[in-house]
Amino acid sequence: MEERLLGARFRYINQQLYTSSSRDAARLFQSDPEAFEIYHRGFARQVGRWPENPVHRIIRCLRRRPASLVVADFGCGDCKIASSIKNKVHCFDLVPLSPLVTVCDMAKVPLAAESVDVAVFCLALMGTNLQEILEEANRVLKPGIRLISLAAQKFISDIANDALQHCKMKGTASGSSRNKSKDKKYTLTMEDLTPALAEYGINVKKPHYFT
Repeated sequence: MEERLLGARFRYINQQLYTSSSRDAARLFQSDPEAFEIYHRGFARQVGRWPENPVHRIIRCLRRRPASLVVADFGCGDCKIASSIKNKVHCFDLVPLSPLVTVCDMAKVPLAAESVDVAVFCLALMGTNLQEILEEANRVLKPGIRLISLAAQKFISDIANDALQHCKMKGTASGSSRNKSKDKKYTLTMEDLTPALAEYGINVKKPHYFT
């Protein structure tokens, strides 16, 4: 019974996070610290049922990159990424589950402009002010640098699908000129994502990123 009640509260909190702004989410957890613990426990239980934890995919990706790259982890949770790689990682979240966490609103992180090489959102793009959050990531990223996002919500799926269609129509997707089979693989660059993001009201000021 207790597990079912905790599961129900996790689902309620999760719904609140998707239907409120990052500022409202910060106020929610400040007024009810237990809510974040319940959310994190429920989230961990949910991820444990998946074939692979998305965080592990990001860790593998970053380990293939130079250790000199500076990373910003938006919605870092227990800082698994920071504790698993050699890079300097700025960890941001609404509640400090680890001493490494800087507590802040994801739409206003305490970093200088163009100060990080990689921005990570691992299942952390939620809320009604996604435009502000993505603009903040755009602000802190150096030109020509990577943004990694693993997201579950339909909003991001729609953007990716729109960008893929743009990529296919343009005929310049990565691998499209080399792979003549029907099963082509496409790499979505920020050049491809920028027009799709614009359709959702998100204007990228520094589009020369790589994926």
